[in-house]
Amino acid sequence: MQFTAPSLASLATPDFSMPYNVCCLSSTLLAVFFGAMLNALTARPRVAALQDGSRAVRRRKAVMAAVMIAAFSVLAVYLDADLHDWVLAQLRSVGYQHDSERLF
Repeated sequence: MQFTAPSLASLATPDFSMPYNVCCLSSTLLAVFFGAMLNALTARPRVAALQDGSRAVRRRKAVMAAVMIAAFSVLAVYLDADLHDWVLAQLRSVGYQHDSERLF
């Protein structure tokens, strides 16, 4: 009987470039998200929206701005531990009760 020689498969090993990759990926995702929100806020209104009046256009942009601010605020609280602790302390000072140490 003949057997083939065993082959070794090299596995991925952690190195110092992995934090760089994580920074690049997260920065890219944030840039895509911010670009999409900025495009939605600054896009020219369609002809149908102009016929309805400028009040609807202003209301839509105000809602989109509020959504963008809320999304970035939640992201900041999620990513920054000190800000998270401060927000949790502020919520507890007004009577908010939470079972765990983290909001999300």
